[in-house]
Amino acid sequence: MPSVDFKKVSTRLGQYFLVNIDGSVLLTNNKTRVNLLCKLGQGATTAGELAESVKVSYTSVLDELDVLKKAGIVEQYLYRFDGQRRLMYRLVENLALSMKEAFDEGGKKDQQGIYPDRKKASI
Repeated sequence: MPSVDFKKVSTRLGQYFLVNIDGSVLLTNNKTRVNLLCKLGQGATTAGELAESVKVSYTSVLDELDVLKKAGIVEQYLYRFDGQRRLMYRLVENLALSMKEAFDEGGKKDQQGIYPDRKKASI
């Protein structure tokens, strides 16, 4: 299970958090995201359990988890126990590789060298 710790950094632009997840560092100004990462560092859990422990709405947790999944930091999986299914979330095991893959996937170029997921600016 990946370890998570964070440090608060104050600048003239505001407060930020350096989050260390097994040697990979994330910079964010979102305290909710930091709290979610710390909770996920304790083990896999559901979005509902995260919402209760972090004291934010369920939809806010889902939004944050979506961002973290797209960044390659969190993964979801289906857990079955006693005939029930639960959607669980956990930190990825190899964070550095996962984030690199997410970064590479988001920046792939098509044959003309244009990013397909971005609109071409007209001048």
